[in-house]
Formats: sequence, C-alpha cells, structure tokens
Amino acid sequence: MKDKEKTKVQLQNELTELRQQITKLQKSEIKHQQIEETLRENAEKYRNFFETSTDCIFIETLKGRVLESNTAGEKMFGYNKKDIIGLTIADLVPEEFAKKLPKIITDKETTNGIFMPRISKKKDGTIFPTEIATKIVNIRGKSQVITYIRDITKRKMAEKKLKKTRKMFSSLFNSGPEAALYHNNEGRIIKINPRFTELFGYNPKEIIGKKIDAGMIYPANKTKEGKTLTQKASNGFLDYETIRRKKDGTLVPVVISSSPVIIDKKSQGTIGLYRDITKRKKTEEALKKSQKEFAGLFKNSPEALVYIDEKSNILNINPRFTELFGYTLDEIKGKNLDNGLIHSPEKIKEGKELGRIAKSTGYFQKDTIRKKKDGTLFPVSIFGSRITIDGQLKGILIIYINTTERKNILDKLRKSEEKYRKLFENMPGAYYRTDKEGNFTMINPEGVKLFGYKSSEDIIGKNISHHFYFAPKGRKKYLKELEKNNGNLKDFEITLKKKDGSSLVISDSSHYYYDKEGNIAGLEGIFVDITERKKTEEALQTSQQEFSSLFKNNPETLVYIDEKGTIVNINPRFTELFGYTLEEVKGKNIDSGIIHPSGKLEEGEILTKKSLKGYLGFETIRKKKDGTLFPVSLSISNIEIDGKLRGGNRYLYRYYWTQKNGKRIRKISSF
Repeated sequence: MKDKEKTKVQLQNELTELRQQITKLQKSEIKHQQIEETLRENAEKYRNFFETSTDCIFIETLKGRVLESNTAGEKMFGYNKKDIIGLTIADLVPEEFAKKLPKIITDKETTNGIFMPRISKKKDGTIFPTEIATKIVNIRGKSQVITYIRDITKRKMAEKKLKKTRKMFSSLFNSGPEAALYHNNEGRIIKINPRFTELFGYNPKEIIGKKIDAGMIYPANKTKEGKTLTQKASNGFLDYETIRRKKDGTLVPVVISSSPVIIDKKSQGTIGLYRDITKRKKTEEALKKSQKEFAGLFKNSPEALVYIDEKSNILNINPRFTELFGYTLDEIKGKNLDNGLIHSPEKIKEGKELGRIAKSTGYFQKDTIRKKKDGTLFPVSIFGSRITIDGQLKGILIIYINTTERKNILDKLRKSEEKYRKLFENMPGAYYRTDKEGNFTMINPEGVKLFGYKSSEDIIGKNISHHFYFAPKGRKKYLKELEKNNGNLKDFEITLKKKDGSSLVISDSSHYYYDKEGNIAGLEGIFVDITERKKTEEALQTSQQEFSSLFKNNPETLVYIDEKGTIVNINPRFTELFGYTLEEVKGKNIDSGIIHPSGKLEEGEILTKKSLKGYLGFETIRKKKDGTLFPVSLSISNIEIDGKLRGGNRYLYRYYWTQKNGKRIRKISSF
C-alpha cells in the first residue's frame, strides 16, 4: 500500500515534471516561431530594401559574375532579370576598362563599401558615369561580393551646369563694369575684380585675406560707418552713397550696393559693388551751377520773362517784367496769364492759342500787342518755349520784348543795310565767299563781271576748284599757303579762268571766316584782276633784259650810278678803258677820285649835279687805274620810268686822240 502510494507520488511528480517540460517545449516552440517570424520579417525588409533601392545592387561571385540583381540594376543597364543574371562585371563596363579588372576579387580589389567613380556601359552600348561601392560578405557560408552602383549622369550634368554657372558668375564678376569685392562672413576679403584694382589701386595680392573693415579703403572718418554698413549688408540688400579712399590716398565718391551671398539657405559672405560717381557728382555740381546761372539769367535778363505752368498759371516773373507791365510777383503769382491780365479783350484768344502751340510744337514767336497794368497798349515780340524735364512738360517760358524802339532801329538798320549792300555791289574788287568745300556762297557784281557770267546765281553753288581754277592743282598750293600763314593771305597770285575758258591772273587777299562755335566755316576775300599788270611786268622784264644786254655789249664805256653818285654797275668796256672791275668800284662814289685827276674833283661834282636836270655832254680829262690821264667825251642822261627818276644817271665816256693829218674824233652811236 505504501509502495503504491509512493508510486502514485512519483507519478504525480513525473506528471508535474512532464507538464513543466511540455510547458518549456511550448514556450520554446513559441520562441522558435517568433524567431522564424522575425527572420521572415527581416528577410522581407531586406528583400524590399533590395528591390526598392534606387541604386543598382548586384550579388556576385568572387569572379565578378552576377548571381542576383535588383530592379534598379536591370533598368540601369537595360537588361531583364533573365539576361543580366550570369553576366560579369566586364560585360557592364567599356572594353578598355574591362581589360584592367581582376580575375578573382579579393578584399584588396574592393572599395570597402566606399563609393568610387567608374564608367559603365548599358546593353545598347551607351557609356554613362557611375559610382560603385563593393564589399566581400559571407552569405550562407560562401564569400560573395555585394556591389552597389549609382547612376550619376544627372549629377554630372548638374555639376557641369554648376561649373558653367560658376564660370559665368566668375566672368560676370571679373568683367563687371563696377568695382566688385567679395568677403566671407568674417569680413575677410576673398576676391576682387579688375575694376576694383583700377578704381582703388590695390591688386589681389595686396588685399585678399585682409578684413574689409581694416580700413584699407576707408577714410579716417568713415571707419565706423564702414563697419555699420558691413553688418547691415549681411542682413540684406544695401544701397548707400559715401566716400572711399584709394591706395594713393585720393578720396572718391561712390555708391555701394551690397547683398549677402546665400547658398543652400545659408549666408556664405557678402558681395559689394562700388560705383564711381565722380562724373555724376561733377554733373550734379554743374547742374546746380546751371540752375543758379538760370535763376541769375532769369532774374537779370534785360527782357521781360514769365514762367507759367502747364495750365498757364504764373509761377514767376523777373524784374524786367514788372518794369514793362507794372505788375509785381505778389500781384499776379498763381493767376492765369490768359485771363486778360496783359491782354486786351481781342487778344485773349490769341494768347490761349500761343500757349497751345508752345505745348504741342515746343516753340512759338509772335509780333503782337499787349497791355500794361495801367491799360496802355504797346507792340511786343513774344517768344515762347516749353520746359520739359525727363520728357515731362513742366511749364512754358515766355519772353516779351518791347518793340517800340526796335521799329526805329529796324528803319535805321534797313538804311544801313541798303548802304552796305550798295557798297558791296559797287566794290572795285571782286568780293567773294565760299564754304569749307570751296563752293561759292556769295559774290558781288564785280566778281560776276570778272568771270564773264550774267548774274551771281550763275556762280553761287559752283566749286571754285572745279570750275574756276585754270589748273586744279593750283588750289592745293593755295590752301597749303593759306594754312601756312594761319588762315590769312595777302596779294597771293593765282590763275583762274573765265566762263569762256580764257585765263585770269588774280591777286587774292583772303582769310578764314568762322561759325558761332569758332569752327572754320569757309573763306572770304577779294579778287583783283592783274592780267594787264602781269603783261606790263612781262614787257618791262623784257625791256630790262634788252637794256641789260645793250649795257653789257655796248662798244662805249658805260657806268650806271644812283642819285647820290654811288656806282651801281659798269660794262666790260669801262673795265677795259679804266682798268677797274665791278667788284673794285661798285658802291663807291663816282666823284671820290677813282677816275678823276686831282684837279678835276670839283668839276666832277658839278657835272653830277647838272646831270640831274637833264642830258649833258662834256669833253674833259679822266684818270685810269694806273694813273694815266686821257681825254674823254662825256655824255650823261637821267633814267626815268613813268616820269620819275629811277636810281640815278647814265654816264657815257668817249675818248679822242690827234693824228698827223689832223684831229679825228671817233664817231659814237648814242643809245
């Protein structure tokens, strides 16, 4: 009984133990199921990662043969799953690269999971840029290679575009017309462009790396301002006019335009443009000066001026307006000019019409009647001009000139004009005027007559070189001489031609005339016909040549002296008779004893004086160079041209001798 009970206890213990084991087994089964579930989930996750990855993923053998590929790999290389499995990496790269691949992949040939650049090849042969990362892993007890391949075509294109953009930006920065400076967030200068160097004088080596606020381009009193502007520019766009300093210390007015450089929503620094406004400042100063001058001219103008707005309301008048019309500015400022203030009733419509003309065409001029404050009517000349600023009408400036006195002046001017016109038309010389090209613009009746034309209209417009020069090259010589003599010529001889082609020898006295700006506008001068004078001169020259020949070749002894008795010339026969050459006696006085014996000096002086009254013949004694005395027959006559004594007397010396059969005087032919 007791044994049975033990057995029962044992059975119960065994049952309890069995139950505990069953419970353990059940727990173990649950855990196993959980592990399997976890493994299945992990496998699913990795499978999803494998398939949904945008990068190509290959599982390869150590020889590089593809065992498995994801969808991205198939799309990337253009294969379907069936075709890509079994390919080697050599099939997926260009041929020249395939030759360099190892036969067996070891850890040394992998990238250890780091992406490296590689060129890949698609099924259709297209070459494209990729990045590849490889690593050897143990899969189910076997060493296999996991390869990740990333298509970077778009990135390369983006990089290329970015590179182009950077190059463009760099080009814009370097070639910009304004001085440019780029500094980082610490204010340290990174880059400047050539225009900055040109403006401030610093080259890149001198300034890059320095801080913008170090004061290199700040005047001493602008350092604080500069730091403030640097801070403001980092927070947004800034446009500021100030003064900066060049390397040589020169101060220059500039407009600074600055803004932060934002990349990926982060500030990388600040770019500043410096525009040199020196010219603008000078223009502004000139404008201010011009405005002051305009105000001065308006106020001090000798003519009555009124300035009205676009609605004809009076804005300003000058003192002369008050003097002429009797109104002060306080009396009429703001009132409408065309409401009868200075118009008689019948002229109000005219005044409004003149205002309309000024607004539409910009200018008007009118001789009319206006009214003073006391009602007096008087004649005026009115000039009106619209005032526009930046293309917008701002008002009209009107000038009133009292023409009461002018009418009297005009009458005087008409008489004066008639007087000078008659003087012009009746001038003894040919007055002319041409433009810069040599075309006649004016010629008087004497000039028309000189060239053989009927009227000035036949000459006006014709070119002097083409139509009037006998030899066109003579015009070039004339212009060259004119320039050489600073635009003034006097009695310059030229040969022109008449309408019928015959030649005219002209003495021209001419000079440049100028336009209002001081530029040469053309030529004006007087032609004097010297054709007959030239013929006379030529005849005189011929006569002189004949006289010279007769003087030289005369068989008798001749000497030519001036009115003071000074020897001017002798002929060869004089040298033969007296023994003197021209060089020995020229310039000496005939009565100084050269050819006079000592007792004949007084006689010589008396004969010289008598010869001034006319012809003289005389027999006397003279002396040769060697002292020999000999008898001569002396004939003296005056040289006159146009009834006037020209230079002195002509002496003819003739000698005679006694022969056995009596005295014989040599017969001499006078000349």
